[in-house]
Amino acid sequence: MDNRECILISWTALDIEEFIFPTIYELNSKFKIIIFVLNISKSNTLVEKLELMLKEKIILEYFITPEILKGFSYHLYLKKTINELKKNHISLWLFSSEMQIAEKYISDRLVQKDTKKICLNSVLTFLFTRNPVIAQQLLSDQKFNKKTIIDSSQPKFFIKSKLREAYLRKGLFKSFIEYISLKKVVIFRYLVIIVNKKVSKLLNSYLYPFLMIGKFHELSKLEVITQLSDGEASAYIFFDDYEVEAHKKLFKNNNIYLARMNRIKKKSHTQNKILGILSGWYSHTLLDKKVLDLYVNDFIKICKLYKTNSIDLRPHPSMYANNNYAYQIADTLSNKGIECHVVSCRTKLIEQSKEYFCIAGFASSALRDVRLFNETISIVAFELVSKEYFSDPKFAFGSSAGIDWLNYNGEFVKSIKFDNDNRLLVSEIINNVYDD
Repeated sequence: MDNRECILISWTALDIEEFIFPTIYELNSKFKIIIFVLNISKSNTLVEKLELMLKEKIILEYFITPEILKGFSYHLYLKKTINELKKNHISLWLFSSEMQIAEKYISDRLVQKDTKKICLNSVLTFLFTRNPVIAQQLLSDQKFNKKTIIDSSQPKFFIKSKLREAYLRKGLFKSFIEYISLKKVVIFRYLVIIVNKKVSKLLNSYLYPFLMIGKFHELSKLEVITQLSDGEASAYIFFDDYEVEAHKKLFKNNNIYLARMNRIKKKSHTQNKILGILSGWYSHTLLDKKVLDLYVNDFIKICKLYKTNSIDLRPHPSMYANNNYAYQIADTLSNKGIECHVVSCRTKLIEQSKEYFCIAGFASSALRDVRLFNETISIVAFELVSKEYFSDPKFAFGSSAGIDWLNYNGEFVKSIKFDNDNRLLVSEIINNVYDD
């Protein structure tokens, strides 16, 4: 008879193989493990790997959600699946966020009073990317009161900021009319997005959950600001020390840990080649000239810096597979004498990174992932193109340890060393929290 306690891991398909699969192998001797996969950018080999783990009894069972993670049929799937999972007593739940639709069902229907909850965050945190003012306050010596939190990413603060800009330019009414006239298409799209979000929230947070389980799935202020949690989990795990300190203060929770993953230590690349990381503008087949120039100029600077003439470009998994702006950048670089090709993003990034001596590009979570797993590669983020998405790209990365930067003025800035010592593995932290 198997007397091991049962744990549930809910995670996105996008990076489950990098962050969760190694941890599963380190935990399976102690726990029965159920995997709940959110179907976001699922690789072609994911099911095959899960089936192998099932056959080898590494995991107890697994579930993969439909690709569309909202709508009535998705809620029906969740109700059915959660009812099936209720046959197991979940002693520990590991998740990347507990405020999405699926996690709300898990929290309401599966989590018991004695279930320990651990949030593991592997991406750029919403607190740092969308609410940097709050994060900077938390990292300073200022006293912080959760009751005074203002989510500056909300639409009303965007509108206020535009009115303030118009006022500072003087001629408030004239400036506002000029702005409306110039940006009418952008404003219309913005309003459509806001309306769609409101309708989606009404259906997916209130109507559908009420029909399925008789509950509303309202979000707390902390959940909205962090896109992670309300701060009441048994533990939180991050990979950046700034994120640890900021969330300790925000959540008023000391059970927040700085973790590591096992890293690649042996160089395997044979060519003097750069891997270029692209992100943002996911639905665009072509970039406007400004953004295109920002990308191209920085890739050329990196080639000169590392004395190479060869770049492979990796599109983001959310882009169209065969019709995205990676080809536009590649053609432009080729015309400037750079040997440039577009490579598949279906190959797992960590494995792909072994073939290169440098990875560079947009300030995305991909660069931090490579930093965590591969210590043999140089990593460079582009500040100027990243400022099209983030007000402060460097701060969005947390401490930026181990990641060099091409500044907005083209200057190359070397980072502080990424210290991977004196950190516990994710699996070690999970064991400690469970045993405590």
